[in-house]
Amino acid sequence: HHGALVASLAGDVAATVAIYGFSLGANNSCVFDAYWVLSPLPLVGYWLSLCRPRPTPRALTAAVLGTTWSLRYLSIEDPSSKVDHEDWRYAETRAMVGRGYWLVSLVSFHLTPALIVFLAATPLYPLLSGQPGPLTINGPPALVFATGAAASAA
Repeated sequence: HHGALVASLAGDVAATVAIYGFSLGANNSCVFDAYWVLSPLPLVGYWLSLCRPRPTPRALTAAVLGTTWSLRYLSIEDPSSKVDHEDWRYAETRAMVGRGYWLVSLVSFHLTPALIVFLAATPLYPLLSGQPGPLTINGPPALVFATGAAASAA
């Protein structure tokens, strides 16, 4: 029953590697910055599509909160600005590491944040998909909603 979780992880890693390719093409690791914030959206959509016979109100609430959390980034920052400007931390790392920079970028600036976001999203899997999962979000619905809303507003 964890096949969908494994497939989700594989898709997330594949998308991260594709974004890494765009980062290489732009010669700028900042290209990834918009992706890691928006990457939960396909996970939420896919996991919600697995729910049979239909998503519960709690699952739909979690989907709305997860989507709101991701999309709030677009109201804060223009993702296209990441292509023209490289964050000073990436430039500093590039200067320190030299020729090995793109390997460091792949592991530290692309894959690691993608895996952290994926792992942080996994408690949504059983709730959205209706399938058993490794972690489950439990607690009073009002507390879960308030926590999600506060995270989206931050």
